[in-house]
Amino acid sequence: VKERPPVVQSHSEPRSRSRSVPVKEKKKQRKLRAKAPFRPKLPKKKFVRPSLSAQLGSIIANTSNLTNEIRKMGGLEAKEIPMLELSSRSFVVGKATSKYPSMVQFYPD
Repeated sequence: VKERPPVVQSHSEPRSRSRSVPVKEKKKQRKLRAKAPFRPKLPKKKFVRPSLSAQLGSIIANTSNLTNEIRKMGGLEAKEIPMLELSSRSFVVGKATSKYPSMVQFYPD
């Protein structure tokens, strides 16, 4: 005696017009994988932010390189090397004043 495959009825059509559709049973296949080698868990490294002075130093170095490149592109390259370069708390030249700390450069006349 032959076995008949199970029948599925679709519910979208009225029952009087329903079709019977045989359902094929699928066999599950297992995928064989090699086991991963054992690796001990390492402690996570905590991100340590550099000190504020180190951060500011890198920012100043980057900006000075950028301004030098802009000067070269615009033909404003400094022909003379400053005789003296200092940081100052405040600086006055004639009517021009600097109220905040800044770098001051002195060139020969």
